[in-house]
Amino acid sequence: MGGESSKESHGADLLRAKHFSPEETGFGEPQETKQKYISVLPDKKSNFREEIEKLTEKEAGKTTVTQSTTESELATNHRRLHPTGSYLNTDKKPREPSSAGNPSEPVTTTSAENQKTSPTRMQVNDSHEPSVMDRELSAPSSAAFGLQDVIKSGGQAAMACLLMMKRDYGENCSSWPSKSSKFNVFVERQTQGRNCLADWIRRGKQNGEFKKPGMVRKRLMKELVQLNVAQVVNGKITWYPQKIKRLLSAVDTVAGSKSLNQGHGEERKQQRGTSGQGMPQIPGVRFIDTVQQLSSLGNKVPFNTTSMNDSTECEVVAVDCEGVPDDLFLIQVGTRTETFVFDCVKLGAKKVCDFLKELFVDGRVLKLFHDIHNDAAALSTIGGISEMKGTLDTQLAMEHLTGDVFFGFNRVLQELGESQHMNKHIMQHQMKNKDLFSQRPLPRDVLQYAVDDVKLLVGAYEKLHERLGNHWEAIQRASDMRARTAAGSGGKRNVCFDVPNSYAVASYELLAMLRPDDMMAPLPLKVSNETDTLLKMISEDLTDGLLEDTHKLSEIVLDKGRRPHAWIGGERVLLGEDNRFVEQEEINAVVDRLGGFGSDNRAGLERQLHRISAIRNRESDIIGLTLRFGRHVSGNAGIISDLLFGDPTKSVLILGEPGAGKTTVVREVTRLLAERCNVCIVDTSNEIAGDGDIPHPCVGFARRMMVPSLDRQTAVMIECVQNHTPDVMVIDEIGRPTEVEAARTCKNRGVRLIASAHGDLRKLLKNPKLRGLVGGVETVTLGDMQAKAEAEKQGGAIQKTKAERAGPPTFDIIVELKRGAHDEWRVVMDAGDAVDRILRGEEYKAQRRIRDAETGAVHLALESA
Repeated sequence: MGGESSKESHGADLLRAKHFSPEETGFGEPQETKQKYISVLPDKKSNFREEIEKLTEKEAGKTTVTQSTTESELATNHRRLHPTGSYLNTDKKPREPSSAGNPSEPVTTTSAENQKTSPTRMQVNDSHEPSVMDRELSAPSSAAFGLQDVIKSGGQAAMACLLMMKRDYGENCSSWPSKSSKFNVFVERQTQGRNCLADWIRRGKQNGEFKKPGMVRKRLMKELVQLNVAQVVNGKITWYPQKIKRLLSAVDTVAGSKSLNQGHGEERKQQRGTSGQGMPQIPGVRFIDTVQQLSSLGNKVPFNTTSMNDSTECEVVAVDCEGVPDDLFLIQVGTRTETFVFDCVKLGAKKVCDFLKELFVDGRVLKLFHDIHNDAAALSTIGGISEMKGTLDTQLAMEHLTGDVFFGFNRVLQELGESQHMNKHIMQHQMKNKDLFSQRPLPRDVLQYAVDDVKLLVGAYEKLHERLGNHWEAIQRASDMRARTAAGSGGKRNVCFDVPNSYAVASYELLAMLRPDDMMAPLPLKVSNETDTLLKMISEDLTDGLLEDTHKLSEIVLDKGRRPHAWIGGERVLLGEDNRFVEQEEINAVVDRLGGFGSDNRAGLERQLHRISAIRNRESDIIGLTLRFGRHVSGNAGIISDLLFGDPTKSVLILGEPGAGKTTVVREVTRLLAERCNVCIVDTSNEIAGDGDIPHPCVGFARRMMVPSLDRQTAVMIECVQNHTPDVMVIDEIGRPTEVEAARTCKNRGVRLIASAHGDLRKLLKNPKLRGLVGGVETVTLGDMQAKAEAEKQGGAIQKTKAERAGPPTFDIIVELKRGAHDEWRVVMDAGDAVDRILRGEEYKAQRRIRDAETGAVHLALESA
């Protein structure tokens, strides 16, 4: 009886355990107050151990906690989730099972004598103040084994981390961070939030437990591994979805949701508000998701404007939409006293927009937006609101004040001295999940994020009005214009170039309303099609049908003994009859009219932009020809006017696949720059300025130096700088290390470079011969301390070597072209920063510029590549 009672006493002590020691978990700070006890598991050979092994075979989450559950079963649950072997007893007095031995009866306290004789107890100092999560979740609950039990087992931070990961990345573990570096980004983001995990991190830093970088990440990952939900090998994280799912499903959802919204050191109570059924209650917020609620607002200003007159004080609201531009899940309307959130998922976007149409079209109600593009597009295409009046885009307003086209939401609030949106940066990653705002009920933090978007914006109205002064009405007209153009273009940002301001990128609507004379007019494309000369060189039976559609014709291929064909718009088109094959005599006839090929097997026509390339056999006889059609496209380079005419010291490298249009762009760039400065072309195969002694008119006033052979190109580049003192040197197709070095030499001598090369930025860095164009790559050896610090920073294994940029890039700006997308370019404004990010395994910032081929209008968007 004595041995059995001792084992049951151990189970009772284990059940009452709530914490690890503070030294072991870091969840609290030891203080010199009163002593508490730790109980240790019995020996493996005991019956209690056998009972544990039986219970661990059950699936997680199926064991429920009721009044009749034995204490040994509960102790087993603790042991199963956090097998550390010791638990802290926080009860004031130890208790033991009833003497009757019935496990279903309530336990009673043991005598003080039993405490003294227990051989498995040791004293520890654990009088620290419980954390926010501890206090919130220590209350008893009727729910099944959940978050409270995990916390009692010492897994507070790990469990909170899982909950935050689910909130930020969703339930699908495949989207969770797979590398330690990305997990470190997640941890750093939590430090700026207001939740239980942030509370734990802050306290650990205050206590001095996380002095070195990476300590928080290591501690969290260690606990996740102890919970058996993750594994880390060489910086790569493997998540166990089934175990995570079972663990999270067992969590008490009420306690879990409350813990996620706890502030640092305080308990925020749920307050009563008017909201949809099942939605979080937020004071001052009305969630509209029924027809009855919608109808109740029918006579309320600002939704009903018929009661307004000219003497009525201007009504100001802030508006924002979620899910745009492809969907419309929420529409938030914030007044100075109340916020309304309209549920477009339940009510239907068209029904909500029909109700709000009077608000949107009445110019007497001022509607504040921030970056109205996507909102206007969704309201038009989905809600049927094609035109809005009385809008004011705060991003447009701040561009007028600062000149920055992409002025962020929090920067607006900071510039005006207002409180910032604390969750803006935290939610940026979650915004990639398109279903974030379509789920019902909405998580509280998601709903709060949507509410703050309009609540903070309408609160900044007075200061914004004061800053704009007399320009207020002009900004309103520009905002209405932006809403119309965005609705018609699918949310694209329409930009132009501010001539007095060094051709800087500016919003088209802003300059059109305030300074139309300063705006560089869009340049429509004009294609100079000179295909007749080349087509006359081949047999007439092959050109039948080509003369009608030559603007998309790029190449004609003639190979001995094979079917002749042409490439039109990226597709192969066979020429002639079905039994038509190319004869050697046809190839010889074309060669005779050319006058000879250079060492690069290329030839051209006098003052023509076309190029003919040859294929030879082993005896050097020409057995195949590629007839490439060259064109001059006037206005083609207008999309990068700011790069050409802004900073005259910036060199530009144009990258793209063969056939992407690099040479066509280089021609137009040459012509534009030659109108302003001394431009000299180093023409490798006479492809830029055409064949013959006289350059093609498309290059304007630019001078041209021919290259006799490829191995002479480097010498010609140096000669050009030494003898002709150009301001700008234009080089076509840099492809050899000597040319890379020559380009660097010319750049160091103060010459601006415009050049082209094959590939894109990432592929260029993988090419050892050409990556010197963007600074080159070198491998450096790190010291022990530096290697350790770098591993902690990046979240990977310790490595003694590291790839870094070797020097400053020869080309400051990168323009990437893509075959078949001649009107969509990617621009990298800072090549050095982009290279550094790529070498660190990160994405780099770029601009996507899209041109309307008919009007020349330019649309611009930011992206990560």
